[in-house]
Amino acid sequence: MVEGPVLLATGATGLVMSHGVRCWLEAHPEGRAVAVDLNPPDPVVAAFFQQVSARLEMRLGDVRDAQFWDGIAREASVSHVVHGAAVTSINRLARREDGEPDLAGALPALDVNIMGTLRTLAWAARQPDLKRFVTVSSGSVYASEGSSPLPEDVAVEPNGLYGLSKYVGELYTGQAMRQFALPALSVRLSGVYGPLDRNTGVRNVRSVPGTLLRAALAGEE
Repeated sequence: MVEGPVLLATGATGLVMSHGVRCWLEAHPEGRAVAVDLNPPDPVVAAFFQQVSARLEMRLGDVRDAQFWDGIAREASVSHVVHGAAVTSINRLARREDGEPDLAGALPALDVNIMGTLRTLAWAARQPDLKRFVTVSSGSVYASEGSSPLPEDVAVEPNGLYGLSKYVGELYTGQAMRQFALPALSVRLSGVYGPLDRNTGVRNVRSVPGTLLRAALAGEE
């Protein structure tokens, strides 16, 4: 019997990646998914995954940890990787409690976003059946001001540590494609909202639609 495709997704319990994992499993009824995250799924995500849980394996681990990736390497061959593990709240972390800037507070998050991407790329490059690697980047790599609509290939000028870290991830992904023939690309997401939009500790961005709906449900103006 021929096995179906196997997806490995990092940051799999976050807003974007949880939807990506579930959509993948629904679109590939013969496939499986390995969901990598630093923390176990909370009750909201567990319920969201319930219908596809039979083909979903949760693996707890830090994408910066070489030993973690060595353990994953002994698993069944992976055909697709989507790397979405990231800390979005870097700008908040780069300030002390008194509000003063403090780069040291953001270093662990930058380590996740940059070294985590490199570790994931290095692991994926050793997978013999890999068909596609996708790095999830962000619209924050663009300049804050520019033409409208904004072309994808211009105005790349990130302003802020988060945007810088995501753009560095893009650059490493492109280099892995050119130098090591990794079937890789990056995608830039912007303005994401929908179910599971919540503060997870690594994401503290609240969408405008979600903010309006929560206010309306609470009877606020």
